[in-house]
Amino acid sequence: MAREIEILELEQILCDRELSLAFREFLHSVLCSENLSFWYEVEEYRTIINEDERKEKAKQMLKKYLSSSSTYQLNLNFEITEELRQLQNQAPNTLFDKAQYSVTQLLRNDSLPKFLVSEQFQTIRRKQKTILARLSKRLGIGEGDSLRNRSDSLRMLETFLVHRPTIDELKNRKIL
Repeated sequence: MAREIEILELEQILCDRELSLAFREFLHSVLCSENLSFWYEVEEYRTIINEDERKEKAKQMLKKYLSSSSTYQLNLNFEITEELRQLQNQAPNTLFDKAQYSVTQLLRNDSLPKFLVSEQFQTIRRKQKTILARLSKRLGIGEGDSLRNRSDSLRMLETFLVHRPTIDELKNRKIL
């Protein structure tokens, strides 16, 4: 199990629908879901092309995440907070980069290790292992396979698990 924890990265969780939802639920249960919400809002902010819309979005985000009265207040250092306030009227595409980096580090170094040992994560991993076993059986990956063929097949299956559809979608396609 320790090996799974070592190879699962924050980016894999953020890009996997099922894992990201479970991670968000976990963060909510430990009262720090604002970090993940902010991370996703920054990604959305970067896609805004219209400068006026970007300025409005920046203003909303600053109020939501930096206001001392906000329930979503982030724990950012003074320098980052001041820089955000100074640049908010310009609202460059990169306005939230340093803040997002800080939040990403917090998610990666504090929240992720706790999530990886949580019941939510363990439940998902059990489901994924069940799928992996069924797919291995279906692909004929067994004890007699050469090490190289097994490694290639397992790598392919691991890639599938990271980018896979939900279990219900697989069942609907009659894969399971």
